[in-house]
Amino acid sequence: MRTSPNKIAEIRKRKKITQQQLADKLGVHWVTVSKLERGVMQLTSGWLERLAEALDVSELELWGGFTLKDIYANGLVFSGGRVEPVAPEDHHYSTYLSPLGDMSSKWLHVEDDSFLPFFGAGDLLQFSIIPVDDIEKGDVLNGRLCMYALDGSDEVNIGTMERRHEDGTIDLRSLNGRQMKNAVVRVIWYLSGYQPNWGVVSHIPEDIAD
Repeated sequence: MRTSPNKIAEIRKRKKITQQQLADKLGVHWVTVSKLERGVMQLTSGWLERLAEALDVSELELWGGFTLKDIYANGLVFSGGRVEPVAPEDHHYSTYLSPLGDMSSKWLHVEDDSFLPFFGAGDLLQFSIIPVDDIEKGDVLNGRLCMYALDGSDEVNIGTMERRHEDGTIDLRSLNGRQMKNAVVRVIWYLSGYQPNWGVVSHIPEDIAD
């Protein structure tokens, strides 16, 4: 059975609209709708715009492989890589993500443009945890962006994991350039996902945002 290359049919059926009814809204033959749904006709930007209006959904939702998800940020990222933990229920966003994404990860909201050209204000960063016992298997993360908490500290920061030593300590470099050698890490997460700000809708109450 062929998998649909988009979500036109799924959304149409969810809204209890027939192919003929959708065709009438578009001013085309129902066969055209069928071809668009099956990927026989190319889903151009023009068709996306017309279909999105006819089905009352966003153009992005019509593409296959993405679904609208609610994200509750666990922290805010500030200049220098400092992470400020927050109450997730007070920092609610929605965005389109691959359903294969790990929604159990920690999500951070970037608060300013100090990370440009890599990340900008309003972006969402996803970090997945690496159990301490598995850090020794994580040499592939050397040089990559991580979120970490040092042993004996509740402070959380973002930086790069530069080297793991045989004694289990790790060399880290914070985003402001400060290097820490032989750091004892209590917990570490690796960057596992990213959502640019143009695809994010904020639901933060005004009294929190201010």
